[in-house]
Amino acid sequence: MKEYLQTDLACESYTMDDEKDSKNGIISHFYKDIFSYDIIKTEITNKTGEKITKKSIGKYYTLYVKDAWKYTIDEKENISCAIAFCINEILNDFGITSASYLAVGLGNRNISSDALGPLSIDEMIATHHLKDNKKIYNKFGYDLSLLAPPVLGQSGIDSVDIIKYAVDVTKASCLIVIDSLSTKSLDRLCTTLQITNTGIKPASAIKEGRKEISYKSIGIPVISIGVPCAINLESLVYSFLEGNATSRKLTKKSNNNDALFLTRNEIENIVPAFAKIISNAITKAIKNN
Repeated sequence: MKEYLQTDLACESYTMDDEKDSKNGIISHFYKDIFSYDIIKTEITNKTGEKITKKSIGKYYTLYVKDAWKYTIDEKENISCAIAFCINEILNDFGITSASYLAVGLGNRNISSDALGPLSIDEMIATHHLKDNKKIYNKFGYDLSLLAPPVLGQSGIDSVDIIKYAVDVTKASCLIVIDSLSTKSLDRLCTTLQITNTGIKPASAIKEGRKEISYKSIGIPVISIGVPCAINLESLVYSFLEGNATSRKLTKKSNNNDALFLTRNEIENIVPAFAKIISNAITKAIKNN
């Protein structure tokens, strides 16, 4: 019945038994006390790992930050530094230095739990257009373009197609995507950040068949950053009932289009706080790279 446990988080997509078998292609590594936070790096290395986790081959960094929106300025700064550490690890893997970056915020800014991407973009400063003014451009020290495309239901155009055009226009050599994610655990709802080098599939928890945003589809390295801001009701119920007689009656998974999602009461304060943390982290990472 694992199909009920829908999650975008790699760390929730496998068990310790899965990881113990080296043939399964799932490797975990812990970074201790990175700017006061422990980071889990999950590597999916083969097709078996992909099948078990339903996640693409690649690296996934996970930070558990609890109620970060309530933290002090200094504590939030530490989270940004930890995220920047993960971003720089991925950039080093890609061999990227002094790149032209395109940051894309996915989601609907009119829905609080889905507004993380657009709000993160609002917090950053675009510099790509300043390249002809060396004096001003050099003060920033990075080449960054920003995009917050409307969702498919608003524009009728898939985000991937809009992003491809933006990459072509800006000549970006690295894409950074920010989006809201889903989780199967209440404990991780609005308390976890995931950074990965595998890209992302917009609205995958809600609608199947959407085009992924990845190196394969875009043609340049892609880093995705997300916070689980919603939990599928079926996933929540099944996780509570798993192993009980009642859970065995759940024999048919609902269509994703009919799924119900829940979020936190404080979501209108949570998402803007994470948007500032993430935007700060991206700026730190690309400025120092």
